[in-house]
Amino acid sequence: MTEESPKWKRFEKKAFEIQKSLSAASADVKYHDSIYGGDSKRSRQIDISIRSRIGSYPVLIVVECKDHKTPVNVTHVENFIQKIRDVRANKGVMISGKGFTKAARNIAEQHDIDLRRLIDTETVEWGDDVSVPFLLERTYMASCSLEVHDFIELPLQHEKLLALELKTESGERVGAIQDILHQKWDSHDVPHLPGTHRVVIGTKLYNDLTGVVQFGSIYASVVVEQAYYSGWVPIHFEGFLNVKSGGIITRQLLTGVISPIAIEKGQIPGWKQIKDPSRLSPSPAFCVGYSDVYLPGNRPPEEVNPAWPGASGESNRSGGRCS
Repeated sequence: MTEESPKWKRFEKKAFEIQKSLSAASADVKYHDSIYGGDSKRSRQIDISIRSRIGSYPVLIVVECKDHKTPVNVTHVENFIQKIRDVRANKGVMISGKGFTKAARNIAEQHDIDLRRLIDTETVEWGDDVSVPFLLERTYMASCSLEVHDFIELPLQHEKLLALELKTESGERVGAIQDILHQKWDSHDVPHLPGTHRVVIGTKLYNDLTGVVQFGSIYASVVVEQAYYSGWVPIHFEGFLNVKSGGIITRQLLTGVISPIAIEKGQIPGWKQIKDPSRLSPSPAFCVGYSDVYLPGNRPPEEVNPAWPGASGESNRSGGRCS
């Protein structure tokens, strides 16, 4: 059985794999390179080297990996500065598993050295709990009013009127007013934009509520509103943390599970509804917009108010659509 590599070596290989995945296909990325030093007159060991070209000019970037139990100190950065000069590199990057001391960060900034912290959220060795601020933007039908023409007799109650079954002149079933409206919402015939929108439910439709066939036209004025929810979502990735800016450098990022309906109901700790997203601090790293969806076959019983999402009609909304 092959003995497992020491942790520091696994750290270097992990950093190399990530860096190679982030580099352009034309770049030459090498692990454990050896570069001749112009001042020392000897070969210098380089953890990771990256060679590329900008136009006709060659570019050399050298990377130093330090997987210490404590943050990298200023002495290690100073030694790396000498190595950069010796091999005539255009740029130096230091990657740490535990970060850098303040003095190390100061001198690195003075010499234009990029500092990175390796994070692999799926490992114990270099994992970390990383969460980012999220903003959810829900668009939904808040209310509606109906405009009815030419029918002789109709239900007085709003919820019963919405449940009124309609047919075409040929007798083909069209559905209840509320179902037609929900279909138009799902198909975006009702604009998913805040404001009041007039929608044609149908013309020359009939029903036999009173036992007499009666024809008419129905229109709806739909009020569309937006609601905002702010919270933090864990993320999973393999990459680098930019020590100076706090930004994440990775090829792929996976968020934790987001359940809009549970968030709306206040069932997810740390999430809250807000009025003005522009006043959030820190600003959200991600903004996800979604619209309510009304799927066929999910109408509540007649005794339940089937009108709109809200205190009595929440059961009518079946899900959310992210965009």
